[in-house]
Amino acid sequence: MIRVSDEVKTLFKSDNVPKYIEIRIPEAEMVITNDDILCESLELNEAIETSDNLTFTGCIASSFKIETVDIAQDIEGLWMEVDMDIDEYTIPIFRGYIDTVTNTTHEEYTTEIRAYDALYKICSTDVSSWYNGLSFPITVKNMRDSFFNFFGVEQEIDYLPNDSMTVYKTIEDAVIEGSKIIKPLCQINGRYGQIGRNGKFKYVHLVEGTEAIYPSDTLYPSDDLYPHAENASDNVSKGHYESIKFENYDVAPITKVQLIGEDGSVVATSGIRAQVINTFTIHDNPLIFGKTSAELNTVASNLYNTIRGLWYRPSNITCIGLPYIECGDFVLMVARRSIVRAYVLTRKLKGVYTLKDAYTSKGNKYQPPYVPNIKQQVSYNASEIKKEKERASSAESGLNSGLNNANNRINSLQADNANIRNLVATKASIDQLNATNANVGSLNAQVANLGSVVAGKADISQLNAANARIDYLSGRVSDVALGQFRSVNCNNITSGSGSFSSCTVGGRNVDTRFGAIESYITRFATAMRNHGWSY
Repeated sequence: MIRVSDEVKTLFKSDNVPKYIEIRIPEAEMVITNDDILCESLELNEAIETSDNLTFTGCIASSFKIETVDIAQDIEGLWMEVDMDIDEYTIPIFRGYIDTVTNTTHEEYTTEIRAYDALYKICSTDVSSWYNGLSFPITVKNMRDSFFNFFGVEQEIDYLPNDSMTVYKTIEDAVIEGSKIIKPLCQINGRYGQIGRNGKFKYVHLVEGTEAIYPSDTLYPSDDLYPHAENASDNVSKGHYESIKFENYDVAPITKVQLIGEDGSVVATSGIRAQVINTFTIHDNPLIFGKTSAELNTVASNLYNTIRGLWYRPSNITCIGLPYIECGDFVLMVARRSIVRAYVLTRKLKGVYTLKDAYTSKGNKYQPPYVPNIKQQVSYNASEIKKEKERASSAESGLNSGLNNANNRINSLQADNANIRNLVATKASIDQLNATNANVGSLNAQVANLGSVVAGKADISQLNAANARIDYLSGRVSDVALGQFRSVNCNNITSGSGSFSSCTVGGRNVDTRFGAIESYITRFATAMRNHGWSY
């Protein structure tokens, strides 16, 4: 609320006190007053929240419109200041830039002037050059100071809950609009961003709706004496509004805050145990990406302590124009012997001599449950897959570069799953190969020397070697009952020149002579047939 005395408030609540408008356009050396203004054509639109729930992203540009006598000068794009005077008191109404000037025809030529505050330009400007020029990591405080210096806009002095939070470079878009910077900055601090009536950017903090103690809303002496909020900006009695509509519920206070990471998962929470959980969720906020769990928990705690306890009655109110009221103010209205407590989330002020205000406070009873964005998840996964492919391609390129040499030596290869479809080398020497599952589709070598092969499962589809020597082969067959083998086929065992230094099966040494091995296999096959199995 613009700070004014109770005397000024009383003046604005009276219809018979004249009000005067003064519009200054310094660069055009132009001043527009009541005598130049088409009757009651003034219109001021302000808003910090237009969705059905509190989001703390806001950052909505205010607009100002008025019709005047014909203006011949070119004033588009110029700075404009609007004030309202009432009985020697001055209330600032608007500061911004003229966007359009339109000539209209009534009984005589008139000009309609429409203007927006600095947020109109800030939110739509590409700031990628500024962002990429920052020295990361950077604190929220330094980031927002740098951002508004870039636009030449002054900020209201304020310390925000997460000002000391460290921000990393997480936005990779080619075009970065200003809204993608300032909205996340406000949200992570539980504030609404707005250009104030003095032209400075301010961080609107919704105050908690505390109130004095009364027996009930219906037990008070008169329409002029009723329960009030100790921190309300203003109380408006029945004689000062035209209409009022409101829901039959209050928006529930926030009891929990949760932060959603880049991959769509919950990365931090803060709040209290309550019978009814009303969770405020932050997602798609690049400022929290790339942070540790400890950092995120601090951010969530700071945010929760800022926005907990906020409650209000969703309503639409049309009342006498009170220009000292601002968006974010907590006001009370008397309606049919009930009290409507609401934040001014959007407002439209119209008129000159007869001012009218319209306040809107939308809101569901509870914050909507968080539903992961499937497109975001797919996009994130695709991005990660792309990165993995790039890393794999780079690794494969390096591996192939090494394996294409005539002489290769791999000292140690360890993998849970090693699948080599084709390995061709003039000479390959592997001192040690450890794998839980090793599948070699084809191994062709002039000389293959394997010092030790240890594998939970080794499947070699084809082994062709002019000279192959296996120093040690150990296979565990113990604890495996014959009943587990439904079919064993041993078509052919051939060795042009083979030498087994040691062969152990089931913990027993086997005669390494080929004939002895053949006899051993024959006895094994006979035992299988006796059990009715094929081989």
